[in-house]
Amino acid sequence: MKPQIEKIETGCRKFLGSAQTVTETFLNVKDAGEIKVLTINARPYSVTGENLSGEAEYNGKLGIKAIVADADGNVSGLSYTADFGGTFKNAAVSPDVRLYFAPFVVDLSYKTDGGVYVRCVVETRVYSENRQCAEVLGGCDGVECLMKNVETARLKASADTSFAVSDEIEVKHRIGKILMAQSDAVISSAECGDGLVKVKGCVYTCVTYQAGESDIRSVMAETPFDEELPAEGCSADCAVRAAVGGVNTRIRMEIAEEGENRTFTAEMTVSVSVRCFDTVSVDVVSDAFSVSDELEIISETFTDCVPRDYFVVAGNAGGTAEKDGAPVDEILCVTNPAVNVVGCRTDDGVVTLEGVVSGTLIYLGEENVGSLDFEIPFVTDGDCSDGCVCEAACAAVTQMNARLIRGAVNIDAAVKIGVGCDSVCRFSAVREINAVGERQNCGCAIEVINVGAGMTEWDLRKLTGLGIDEIKACNPDLRLPSDGGQKAVVYRQIK
Repeated sequence: MKPQIEKIETGCRKFLGSAQTVTETFLNVKDAGEIKVLTINARPYSVTGENLSGEAEYNGKLGIKAIVADADGNVSGLSYTADFGGTFKNAAVSPDVRLYFAPFVVDLSYKTDGGVYVRCVVETRVYSENRQCAEVLGGCDGVECLMKNVETARLKASADTSFAVSDEIEVKHRIGKILMAQSDAVISSAECGDGLVKVKGCVYTCVTYQAGESDIRSVMAETPFDEELPAEGCSADCAVRAAVGGVNTRIRMEIAEEGENRTFTAEMTVSVSVRCFDTVSVDVVSDAFSVSDELEIISETFTDCVPRDYFVVAGNAGGTAEKDGAPVDEILCVTNPAVNVVGCRTDDGVVTLEGVVSGTLIYLGEENVGSLDFEIPFVTDGDCSDGCVCEAACAAVTQMNARLIRGAVNIDAAVKIGVGCDSVCRFSAVREINAVGERQNCGCAIEVINVGAGMTEWDLRKLTGLGIDEIKACNPDLRLPSDGGQKAVVYRQIK
């Protein structure tokens, strides 16, 4: 027996676990006595990590922003960038395993005393791209082989990088000062070229500003981007996975001499992760037998995820912001928008996404500025390739409005979610064949075989050691694959 060897590479993204870290910081408010927080948020971005043996060390940035009011009704915005990091321990981590870090703020608490003491719990989920290279049989002389064609994805290039986009935004009201600015990005398409990935999409930025003493407004801006990111090793034939790691937003505003500022410049740094794959078709041996020898067959099961599609799903969320206590006399604005996708499932070519839109309503009540946090669940769906496994790669609130109807605050929001789809291929391949002795068949000239349900031509050939023409010559009514309840007569020449 002379085997022919094929090399295959398979891999899938795998969730390894998560680690939590706590960040505490102080947001200073100058010349402030008693203050209240109208809204606050913390968002992680720009996470990097280093693999060691059995553990990984990771570090990132946490953007903390708040809008506060003092006892005299003076409103101001606070912003601070804090570091976070930790150690993730797992036996599967090694220097040659590629890891991905997805951080989320799972708890945010604060207390006020001349400023805001903020405590954030950041949970970082850790994923690995498990790549497996193996040698399998592509055939073997002197042995009957059942061949199977499998499609595998090979990692060709990867990049964790960032790029900057900017936009000049005009508002309807005079801008006294900027209070808060935050952004999320959604990738609409990603395509590979020679040594680069072309990424298109939009950044959605919510800017909250003070137009007058008790007049707080917000504006939502949409800024498109079209970037070419370096990814050495990829080509135009590669498939790509792309995800947004976070957006850091800064606002620049030039003070007009007449004091009628109505424009500002938003500068956003978008962190993205791209993975480029080429698809290879390989013929492997899934089963084998010999007419003359008994065989020891050593097989292995492989799992491979092949990128298939990427698309954007749009959805809407609507609900009521419940208010206890003082009534809402006038809605000023809605701010601090965020979307959290908590579920993604596929069935019969449809992907269903479940999530929560959150934000803050800022209002006037009894002549004082107040605020109300809200959360609104939503469900939306879109078409996807049948049989694929989907995952949300990025999400953003694109619009958010509030209306006061008979004393109740109704919230309407629009969201966009970028979804990546993979086909998952699981297959067994023979890695080694050994002859362990002469094949022993029935010593009778005539043998009657029970043909079980699902038995195929291959199964009968392997069981009898005969060609399918020989079997059918004696059993012209035999149906294969069998639905069960059949018998086959086998004639053998006795030497």
